[in-house]
Amino acid sequence: MKISFRLAASALAALLLAACATTTGRPFDPTAVSGFHIGTTTEADVQAKLGSPDTVSNQDGATTWVYSFTSTQSNAMSYVPLASMIGGKSTMASQILELTFDASGRLSHVHNQATKQ
Repeated sequence: MKISFRLAASALAALLLAACATTTGRPFDPTAVSGFHIGTTTEADVQAKLGSPDTVSNQDGATTWVYSFTSTQSNAMSYVPLASMIGGKSTMASQILELTFDASGRLSHVHNQATKQ
């Protein structure tokens, strides 16, 4: 009986020390944006550097491509009531890149945002 209690206690300790991570999207190189230029960079140029966008939308003749990535990591203490106040840790990092192209397929607007908390 002592062995199964020790095993259960060890499993619980491992669970409390473990981290949980979730990600959405795929990370991209934010420095690639510095090579993009309004009026000259084309959709093909962007796709060659970053691959296919996560979402595409069209409005008033313009096309917007969005690349996004989010990663969240929390330790197990974050999920335990009251314990999360003393030992819970959570970090989040995100990247969002919105590129708008005019009717001719040339870059007309860039919005690049990265956060880490």
